[in-house]
Amino acid sequence: NQQQAVGPLCLWLFPQMHLPLTLPACLPALRTVAFAAAPCPFSCLQNLPPDADKLFLYEKFSPFGAILSVKVLTDPQSGQCRGVGFVNFAEHASAVRSIQALHGTKVGDKSMHVSLQT
Repeated sequence: NQQQAVGPLCLWLFPQMHLPLTLPACLPALRTVAFAAAPCPFSCLQNLPPDADKLFLYEKFSPFGAILSVKVLTDPQSGQCRGVGFVNFAEHASAVRSIQALHGTKVGDKSMHVSLQT
C-alpha cells in the first residue's frame, strides 16, 4: 500500500503531523522538502589563517545572512586550518553580499579570497 509506505516517511520528516496520515495531506509537505533540499549557495574561502575555525567563519559571515553550515578544512595531524573553508548560506543574496564585502580583505598577512562555489 503506497499510503502505508509514505506515511512513516512523512511522520519521520514532519513529526508534528499526527496519525492517521493521509497520502494527499503528506504530498505537499514532501514537495516542500524536495524544494528545500535543492543546493544552497556556498561561499568558498581561501587564504584563511591557520587558527581559523567554525566560530571564526560564523563571526565573519553571519552579518550577511542566515548560515546553514560552515566547514573548515583542517590538517588531520595538527588540527590547524589548511586555509580553505566553506559557508553555506540560506539565500543566494547572502552569499553574494559576503563576497562583495569580504573578498580581498586582509586576514593576518594574506588577502582572503571569497567566491561562489559552482
